[in-house]
Amino acid sequence: MPSPQSRKRQNASNAPAVVPFSTSTSDTSPTASLVPRLLSVKQAAAYTGATVWAIRQLYWAKEIAGFIAGRRVLLDRTSLDRWIDRRLQERAS
Repeated sequence: MPSPQSRKRQNASNAPAVVPFSTSTSDTSPTASLVPRLLSVKQAAAYTGATVWAIRQLYWAKEIAGFIAGRRVLLDRTSLDRWIDRRLQERAS
C-alpha cells in the first residue's frame, strides 16, 4: 500500500498544467487570448496608470462608461481608450 506522501506526489504529477494568462497569438487555447472588456476600478487604474480615485471621479463625472453590478463598478475598456485618445488630442492641439 502506498504511503500518503507517495499518493500526493502521484496525484500532483497527474494534475493538469496550469496555463498562465497570456495575450500571445501563438497560443490556440480560447482562454489564453481572452481580454476582458469590463474592468473593475482597480484594474482600470492599472490599465491607464491613473489612481483609483481618479478613475472613480471620471466615472462619477460620466467621462467614462460603466455600470454598477452588485456592489462593483465595471468600466468599459474601450471607453477608457477613447478617453485616453481624447486627452492626447487635447494635449496635441
